[in-house]
Amino acid sequence: MTKTALSVIVPVFRTEKYLPRCLDSIVAQTFTNWECILIDDGSPDASGAICDEYAARDSRFRVIHQENKGVSAARNAGLDVAKGEWITFVDSDDWLDSEAFSSALDAAENYNADVLVFGYTLFDGISDFKEILPPNGGMDLSTDLDSEWQGPWSKLFRSTVLTTVRFPEGIAIGEDMFFTLQVYLETDKIFGVQKEYYHYFQNKDSSTHHISVSKIMQEKSIVQKIEALLKDKNRLEKWYGYLNLRKQTVKNRFLVSLEHPRCDLWRTVFPEINTFCFGQASFSKKITYLLILFHFDFLACLVIRLYQRRKTV
Repeated sequence: MTKTALSVIVPVFRTEKYLPRCLDSIVAQTFTNWECILIDDGSPDASGAICDEYAARDSRFRVIHQENKGVSAARNAGLDVAKGEWITFVDSDDWLDSEAFSSALDAAENYNADVLVFGYTLFDGISDFKEILPPNGGMDLSTDLDSEWQGPWSKLFRSTVLTTVRFPEGIAIGEDMFFTLQVYLETDKIFGVQKEYYHYFQNKDSSTHHISVSKIMQEKSIVQKIEALLKDKNRLEKWYGYLNLRKQTVKNRFLVSLEHPRCDLWRTVFPEINTFCFGQASFSKKITYLLILFHFDFLACLVIRLYQRRKTV
């Protein structure tokens, strides 16, 4: 019996409108030795039935139906049963070029990679508006890793580097960042290829587009887990810049991602990087940070609103 070369893990929740496009792009792959594990995470719409329809037509699809536990638990369920030598993740509202599996696997084998990172386009439902490409060849993720490469999609993972790596469950934001970092600390055989095989749809209904204070605090806990992991692996010095950027991202969400800015939380969360924030900030942001630090929160909010208004004009 031929060993499965590639396991494709697709978490599914409330994406009946987009799911057929995703699954059709997998069926259309020129490389055919794959299995696709669909995890219906208690979806209340017709997504689960669509998964069953594809599995009935093509035996390479396998469906897991479970009560809603979140995307991390869904991905972990897929990892627990995956049989492929390689593993990739596809979100159920995204899709792939037909040559994605073939070309990415060829590149991974040519590099003898443990992780192969390939490019993607961001799509807002109207037009492709951004193309994200990694550097060609070897990647030093302590310097190359940013928000563009923290997601588990647009990558191939050799299954042997995922033996003990799982997504943190019960977290709605930042879980993918912790997962990929764990993998990147397991191997230095990480390579990029400048081809955009993956198409990422920015779904306005996605949970990542509905930010709350509780979700930001979850992301804060993930960054703290990352800091503990880096200390445990004696890699904190090399990844110091990356860690500070993640802390800065969390802090700034309190100012730009909420309906009403929370200057008090910006002040009290990760205060150790205030100097770092100043060094990275534009002039207008420096003013905002100063106002917050001196507790002129009302004036800081006015500056934030003015800045946001200018960006939308």
